[in-house]
Amino acid sequence: MPKYSRGVVVAAMSAVGALCLAGCSSAPDPQSAAADRPQVLTTFTVLADIAQNVAGDDIEVTSITKPGAEIHGYEPTPGDIRAASDADLVIDNGLNLEAWFAQFVETVDVTHVVVSDGVEPIDIADDAYAGTPNPHAWMSPANVQIYVDNIAEAFADLVPAAADAFAARAADYKAQLQQIQDDLDARLSELDADHRALVTCEGAFSYLARDAGLTEQYLWAV
Repeated sequence: MPKYSRGVVVAAMSAVGALCLAGCSSAPDPQSAAADRPQVLTTFTVLADIAQNVAGDDIEVTSITKPGAEIHGYEPTPGDIRAASDADLVIDNGLNLEAWFAQFVETVDVTHVVVSDGVEPIDIADDAYAGTPNPHAWMSPANVQIYVDNIAEAFADLVPAAADAFAARAADYKAQLQQIQDDLDARLSELDADHRALVTCEGAFSYLARDAGLTEQYLWAV
């Protein structure tokens, strides 16, 4: 068995004791802290992730729909309506993504912000939705930067005291998104013109294809 000096043992015991005391002390209740912050709902999880990057610890962000839920034809539950009634702000994508949202927001009468405002829409070319905007604007890193700006502005209106913090987080997040776009452009620049195609099942990548100079091919439009 290894031999330790008495000083090392005492130091170790002191550290353990300090940890125990810290564990026994009254720590803030995370749920209580979350309840004290402004409550923001998003219509789906992608928007919640984007919004959380701007919100930090200043705002509690929750998605109405759960991961994997069908966002287009979602049917809000009574619990969703209650949550929205208690929320300070609801964030939606717009571009006709959430077919249920217009009636939902009228029912709960809550302030909401459309994060795709400012995006140059691409119309769906085929299928029953031909001529209507493709709602999947967030598939483009450049468009997500527009989302971030809209969210940061809405959060600053909601919590003016944290406006500088929101702006700083937004700038940092946009820098990361721009780096993703730059890396993608660099890799795609290696492709011959005849091979610059993006082939997918669904035409959900129109904005990414446009920004990256790719021809989009898909099995079905949306």
